Amino acid sequence: MSPPPAPSGIPARFIVSSLRRLWSRSFTRAEVVKAARISRGLYRCASCLGSFKRGETHVDHLAMVSDGALTWDDYIDRLFCAAKEMQLLCKPCHAEKTKRERGQTKRKEPPSH
Repeated sequence: MSPPPAPSGIPARFIVSSLRRLWSRSFTRAEVVKAARISRGLYRCASCLGSFKRGETHVDHLAMVSDGALTWDDYIDRLFCAAKEMQLLCKPCHAEKTKRERGQTKRKEPPSH
């Protein structure tokens, strides 16, 4: 699913990657990782309940961040959500969830301004 249209002259992918980079350093994201820690260097996947090293996991939003036509304000609100709206998943579980979500959604037209 694609992000909303970007301001003229700025590629939307540049804005999305910048926002994602900022989110990757957020305290809320770190809170999710900390909550999933089961021992030094091991973390629990919220889906399969397996134990994984940190590099084998991803922080996942329970609801898709870019689900159809959104405004940039909606996109930012969904990206920087509360910790209770995120979970730590192992890479295989995250890949499966992403595949399912992408298969269930249909591309919507961007909002007109």
